[in-house]
Amino acid sequence: MKLKICLSIVAPAVAISAAIWFVSRIPEGDNPAVILGHSLESQVDVPRNVEAILVRSCKDCHSNETRWPLYSRLPVVSDLIQEDVSRARSQMNFSEWNTTDSWSQDEERAALSGICEELRSGDMPLARYWRIHRDSRLTKAEVETVCAWTDRAGSSLSQHSDASVHR
Repeated sequence: MKLKICLSIVAPAVAISAAIWFVSRIPEGDNPAVILGHSLESQVDVPRNVEAILVRSCKDCHSNETRWPLYSRLPVVSDLIQEDVSRARSQMNFSEWNTTDSWSQDEERAALSGICEELRSGDMPLARYWRIHRDSRLTKAEVETVCAWTDRAGSSLSQHSDASVHR
């Protein structure tokens, strides 16, 4: 009887330990260094309420500050998540916003406008992301908050340009 009880405790413990060991062998996702002067916030005024929305709903994929949960180290899942993050960063990375100063103001305005368009269309955040991260889904009010900010930020680019031309 004691042997059965002992085995009923030891066997699951060994299985759990083996699973933890196996998962720990899969490398965690990579986060490139965040360089302070390269971020969106260092180049565009981002109000705290908008920043909170971006952190909660966008930056896990669209920045170098991805939080890699334990399940992102599972076989197959790891590859899928790393591929999604890599693709997202290549399309828009808030940690590397216009880092080469190669964007024209029109391109930067288009990038800001694109954020709004993606949110309004419901294309972002991806459904497979918000299904797991329920709090990442934006309300209509949050979408409008971000869109109002992108409109203001895009307009301020023109005003800065106009002010420097008239000096």
